[in-house]
Amino acid sequence: MRSDGRAFGQARHTCSVIFTGDWSLAAKEAEATNSLADRGVDVFTMHVDVPKVVVETAAKRGKMVCGYHASRAKPAPQAYLTGAELELADCVPDRH
Repeated sequence: MRSDGRAFGQARHTCSVIFTGDWSLAAKEAEATNSLADRGVDVFTMHVDVPKVVVETAAKRGKMVCGYHASRAKPAPQAYLTGAELELADCVPDRH
């Protein structure tokens, strides 16, 4: 046991959420990302129409990001951890 009562390897994690109220409000997305970064959040994910603002804001703050629906590795390679990507081309029949 460690001096704080936790077993070795037992991490403390929290999850914080900010709802911006819309799918695409770049200013609010940047504000939310900065607010969470100021509170010590170090890994970000998002459910927005265009994740560019969250990814770039988090990366500029030295934080890490996880993608959602599409890779964010190209716009922020130093900050990208992982993500769930959808490849819809394999699901939609060829119409040509």
